Amino acid sequence: MKISSEGSGEVWHSGNGIGNTFIALAPYTLPLFTFIILIFSIWGSAESMHVFHLLIGFTLAFHLICFATQTSLRQTDITSQGVVRSFLYIALFLMFNLAIVLLSVKSGFTDAIVSVCKGMWGNFVSIWNKIL
Repeated sequence: MKISSEGSGEVWHSGNGIGNTFIALAPYTLPLFTFIILIFSIWGSAESMHVFHLLIGFTLAFHLICFATQTSLRQTDITSQGVVRSFLYIALFLMFNLAIVLLSVKSGFTDAIVSVCKGMWGNFVSIWNKIL
């Protein structure tokens, strides 16, 4: 981890490959506080779901505001991974995580994960079959 006095910073690990991209760009795509609330909502009662939904909305709004104000070409973690690769990664995984969060409000966290992953797998297989 490297943090400068201007407020910028970078995170990396000693391994090779795509792992650095996952670590460096995860803060842009993973609404961590929202997922923590979603995990706790698994054990919540039906009567308390409105509280979880309020917290999910608050934490998701926090993530999106931080995303909008801090995502730019001046970020060293974006430029170090390559701008095109970074923005493709961010777009893909942000949509994936937002789909899980939004579907969780309707059908629950575990059902949302299963549904989104099945849908993505189906799309991948369909594309793969068209290529071959």
